[in-house]
Amino acid sequence: MDQPPSAVAVTTTPQIEPAEEEHSGHVTLYLPKDLNQWLGEHHDNTGVSYPGIVLNAISWAAGEDRFGQIFAPVDSPIPANDIFGRAPAIPKLARGSVEPETRPLRFRKDHMKVIISLARTWTADNRNAFFVGVLTAYRDQQKQGVAVR
Repeated sequence: MDQPPSAVAVTTTPQIEPAEEEHSGHVTLYLPKDLNQWLGEHHDNTGVSYPGIVLNAISWAAGEDRFGQIFAPVDSPIPANDIFGRAPAIPKLARGSVEPETRPLRFRKDHMKVIISLARTWTADNRNAFFVGVLTAYRDQQKQGVAVR
C-alpha cells in the first residue's frame, strides 16, 4: 500500500544579504523610556533574553514584510527603500522632551551582519532608529495580541 505523502508546510523567507563588515556584537540601544520599560517587563514575563526579544521583533517584521509599514509613514515624502539611501522622514520628538534610556545588548556577529544590512536598507544606516522602529511595532503587536485573548 502506498502511503500518501505527509503535508509539509513550506515557508519562504526573504533573502537578506548580510553586511560584509565585522561588528563586535556589542550594541547600546537608546530607547524611549516607555519602550525600555516594556522591554524589561516583556523580558521578565516571558523569560526571553533581551537580544532574543529584539531578534524576535526583527523576524516578526521580516516575516510579513512589515518594514515598509514601520519605516515609511504614509505622509512621508521619501518612499521606503529610496534609491538614494535616504530614510523616510519619521517624526521625532524634540530632544529635550524625552530622554532616552540605554540598554546594552550583545548579539552574535552573524546576527549583527544581518541587522546592519537591514538598518542600511530601511533607516539609512541608523541602527538605533531601526531597533526603535521594529521594537515599537513589535510591542504594539504584542499588546494587541494580549488584548484579543
